[in-house]
Amino acid sequence: MRGFIGILAMLACVACGPTGGGPSGGGPRCGTGQMACDGVCTDVDNNHDNCGACGMVCGGNLVCSGGFCRAPTPGPCSPSSPTGACPSGQSCTGGACVVPTMPCSAANPTGPCSDGMTCIGGSCCADDRACGAVCCSAGSVCFSDASGNRSCARRCATSSECPSSASCCATLTDGAGNFLDYGVCSPFIAGMTSCRCSSGAECSEGCTPRVGSDGIPRGPYTCTANGCGPYQHCTGLGSCGNGYCNMCDAQGRCYCAQVCSTSAMCGGAAGAACTTLARSNGSCSASQTVCVPQ
Repeated sequence: MRGFIGILAMLACVACGPTGGGPSGGGPRCGTGQMACDGVCTDVDNNHDNCGACGMVCGGNLVCSGGFCRAPTPGPCSPSSPTGACPSGQSCTGGACVVPTMPCSAANPTGPCSDGMTCIGGSCCADDRACGAVCCSAGSVCFSDASGNRSCARRCATSSECPSSASCCATLTDGAGNFLDYGVCSPFIAGMTSCRCSSGAECSEGCTPRVGSDGIPRGPYTCTANGCGPYQHCTGLGSCGNGYCNMCDAQGRCYCAQVCSTSAMCGGAAGAACTTLARSNGSCSASQTVCVPQ
C-alpha cells in the first residue's frame, strides 16, 4: 500500500514546475504581467527590449506601453517643450498653453485678419475702408474731416473721376503730413486749393504741383488761382520771379517753375527732377530745364 502511494506522489510531481511566466524547465516564479526573459522577471508591458514578449525590441524613438510599441507621449507644454501637451481645448504656442483665437467671423466679430485688414461685423475689411463699425464699399475709403468726423467717400486720383455732386478730389495726408497718392470726392467750395487735378482743363484757373516746406515741388497737382509766384499758375505770358520760368507741360499745366541745371538743385533723388517741359509760356526758351515733380 505504501509503495502505491509513493508512485502516485512521484507522478504528481511530474506536473510540478514554476508558475507566473517562469520557464517550463525551471526559473524564477514571476508575478502577473511579467515574463521570465533570460532568467529575469521582466515587465513586458513597459520594457523597451521585451515589449509584449521576450526579445520584442521597440525600434527608433518608440516606447513600450501596455505591451505595444508606441510613439512617446509628449511632456507638458513649456519653453523647453514648445510642442508639448496642453489641457483639452488649448494649444501649445511659444511654450505656453493658450486658447486658440478664432479668426474673424460672425461667431467672433473681433477676431484677427491678415495684415492690412480689420475685422468689422465678422468680415475682414481693408484698413483704408475700415470706418468705425462700417466697412466702406469697394472704391471708397474712410477719411476724417477737419472736425475729426469719419465717413466713407469715393476714392479718386483726380477731380475728373468725381461726380458733379462731389466734383473735387480733395487731397489727403497721413499722420506726418505727407500727401497720400489718392484723394476723396467731396463737394467743391469756392476758393479751395486742395482739389487734385491731372490737367488744366479740370480747374477754372491753373493746375500746379504742391510744394513742400523746403520749396521742392513734390505734388500732387491741385487746382490753384493765378498768382505768378513759385509753382503758381501764371495767366497768359505772365512773368515769374527771378530764377523761375513760366512753363507748360504736355497736360496743359502752366506754372512758374524753378530753373535748374542738375537734379541736385531740385532736391536730389528724394526731390524733383530737372527736365524740360512741353513749351514756354513766357520769355524763357522751350529748352530750358526746370524742377518738376517726379
